[in-house]
Amino acid sequence: MALRYHGEVGSVGWAWGSQFEHRLGRFGYPAHVVCALTWMILCVGPVSIIELGGLIVWICWLARTPFVWKSFIAAFRQPLWIAVMLLFAWAVASLAWTSSTERGWAEIANIRWIWAAFVLLPVLDRRELLVRALAVGFAIAGIAQILEVLGVVTFSHPPIEPGSPVRYSGWWHQPAVGGAMLAAAVGLHTPVVVFGRGKLRWFAAAGLALAVWGLVMTGTRSAWISAAAVVGIVVWLRLASRFGAARSIAVVAAAALLFAIAGWFAIGERGRERVSQGVREVQRAVEHSEYGTDTGDRHALMAFGVEAFAEHPIRGLGAGGYRDFAELEAQGTDVRIQNQAHNTWIHAAATLGIVGAVLLLTITTLALLNAAAAASG
Repeated sequence: MALRYHGEVGSVGWAWGSQFEHRLGRFGYPAHVVCALTWMILCVGPVSIIELGGLIVWICWLARTPFVWKSFIAAFRQPLWIAVMLLFAWAVASLAWTSSTERGWAEIANIRWIWAAFVLLPVLDRRELLVRALAVGFAIAGIAQILEVLGVVTFSHPPIEPGSPVRYSGWWHQPAVGGAMLAAAVGLHTPVVVFGRGKLRWFAAAGLALAVWGLVMTGTRSAWISAAAVVGIVVWLRLASRFGAARSIAVVAAAALLFAIAGWFAIGERGRERVSQGVREVQRAVEHSEYGTDTGDRHALMAFGVEAFAEHPIRGLGAGGYRDFAELEAQGTDVRIQNQAHNTWIHAAATLGIVGAVLLLTITTLALLNAAAAASG
């Protein structure tokens, strides 16, 4: 169930009657909103900036907790929060059978970002402003990427494989990270472009164009696919509300084909070379078992994850156990092993088994349902 607010903006109140309705529930509210908006802008920066910037929101949250603590109890009654806590508990329990508790704790530490939901909870009545601040952050990141392409600024990046085109990812350094962030930006702007109205739609269209351009510059092919899928789903939802789901699928499929053809020419020589390179790497990996490339390695890492799930379907290898399993499977090959399977769903199934995979699917589904409920008012 999505949290529902009542009362005029600025006098935060929960529908089921918590201490937000107490006169002191408004203590520090303006400062909390300003700090949250600032942090939303910083959220598109490097991890260190995100975590350090979050301190200002933490301070506001701690100062207001004595007056709004009942809201957190209410939040924990929601299915989404319960599912997140169950996933955390299952991951911790899996340390009992993992081959590396050190790597296991490192994986579990990624769940630490749930604190963001806590510190923003008391100002979620300003959700629209928070989203706009996030869009501003992406715009600033896009400007930094433009400056890098123009040679005005320089950011450090990992070595480029021989024969690969230069990849620009701005202050995200890793092109894969930049691609993931910009795919998220596409997901942020596309619904506003498709469903929005007035000036806001035009601002979102500009943000979407900047994000798509940035995606091409990163050369991150998986992010291209993810972003295209997001756009297709949003457009399908829009058309389905008017023409029906079945008919809309055919329209979206035809449009996707046309956009793919147009996109092939629009992405330029840089983008076409990245696509061709990916096709060659997949062919070498599948037909000749030749790895040692970005795509070849990822193909093997995902395959190892599938094998791990097949051997340990119920409880998985345990958090942090993937690398040891993959190193054994990769003996005699040139696969460059990493700590994860390069696919969230496969990695979750490999390390946490069917239990973890179901919990992750539940969290994703509930988050989408909550978002849909909030969007519908």
